[in-house]
Amino acid sequence: MEDNFKLEGNIVEVSYNRGVNSQVNFRRAIFVRWLDNDPNDIRVVVQFLGDGFFDVVRLADIKYSITEKLTQS
Repeated sequence: MEDNFKLEGNIVEVSYNRGVNSQVNFRRAIFVRWLDNDPNDIRVVVQFLGDGFFDVVRLADIKYSITEKLTQS
């Protein structure tokens, strides 16, 4: 779990469903902070790139940390 705290400030991709066919899309966002919630349904605050909109999303909807993935090469 300690490694997950490195996500704060990193760019992540958040999945969301759009349209009648429930196609899964991804939006890039900055991982802002963790929320203290039920450990079975962890929620986090993100700020979407482009429009700057803040939202609370489920941790399970975050695809991966782009910045961590780029530095692993």
